[in-house]
Amino acid sequence: MLRWLDNDLRSTRQFWRVVYFHYPPYATGQNVNDPQSLWVRQYMVPILENNGVQLVFSGHEHSYQRSVPIRKSSFVAPGLGTNYFTSGGGGAILYPVPDKPMVAFARSAHHYLRAEVEGTRITVRSIRHDGVELDSYTVAPAPVLSDDSKLTPVTLTPGPVAGALIRIIGRGLAAEETFSCTPALPTDMAGTVVTLNGNPIQLLYVSPTQIYGQLPFTLDGNVTVRVTTANGFVERSI
Repeated sequence: MLRWLDNDLRSTRQFWRVVYFHYPPYATGQNVNDPQSLWVRQYMVPILENNGVQLVFSGHEHSYQRSVPIRKSSFVAPGLGTNYFTSGGGGAILYPVPDKPMVAFARSAHHYLRAEVEGTRITVRSIRHDGVELDSYTVAPAPVLSDDSKLTPVTLTPGPVAGALIRIIGRGLAAEETFSCTPALPTDMAGTVVTLNGNPIQLLYVSPTQIYGQLPFTLDGNVTVRVTTANGFVERSI
């Protein structure tokens, strides 16, 4: 099952990667020490993070809980990690919610969740049984370069010369997979723009995880590569 999960997530070209299962890896409450939650943290969380999953929904704890964004067991800025939502307030007896550093917001209340998707932004609302909104949180993943030690996130072949091919690997790099085969290559594809030292380059292919472009000019010295999307930008000097 773990191999299936890894293969399924790795093969998708969709921007949003949303996973749901029963046992929460990071929620707090009377089930916090259950071995199943430990197994999820040990075996599933690395797969989710390696494949850029932005949202995870679970139950088990009878409450509503939203984690801080987490990546590699550390708290990260909004848009850079995985957000874990626990929704266990469907009608059974409620559990108390003790404080825990990685839980950003929690309520012991009967509720349901409503997610509103707008392109590369998702707003998750927790609605109490009487219609009162308990929590509202927007996930807008920013572009991020790969932090896999086995990969080089930005490569220029053969170098910073006119006609060179640039390859960029990361997460949240574009809203969707698309490519161009026209003689006049665009500088904006699926809302993504790539600049080298402030100058836009021509794009051949973009997806949430990869970008291929062509350098139409020659550069000298240090080169700063910037990827800009609707959710922000990331840059790297090479």
